[in-house]
Amino acid sequence: MPSSLRLYWYSWHNEAVVYNSAWGSTHVLDLIAAETLKSIEREAATLPKLARLVAESLKIDSDTELCSYLKQLLPKLEELGLVERIQT
Repeated sequence: MPSSLRLYWYSWHNEAVVYNSAWGSTHVLDLIAAETLKSIEREAATLPKLARLVAESLKIDSDTELCSYLKQLLPKLEELGLVERIQT
């Protein structure tokens, strides 16, 4: 997550709204996307670890479907300036 970024959250049932203070933008996220971003806020993680963290938090299976969803989601979150890729 970019160091200058501060996120403000409002959540209900199956959605969340997040305000990005660095860009002044607001985004509506589904439950999995919101939990993914919250997990990344807490700590950097590889895709498998991120899938496990999200699955544990939401009490769902960490399966190939979740990993596939996260593979599509992460570039979108990066495009929005909500996350950044860390090269290892």
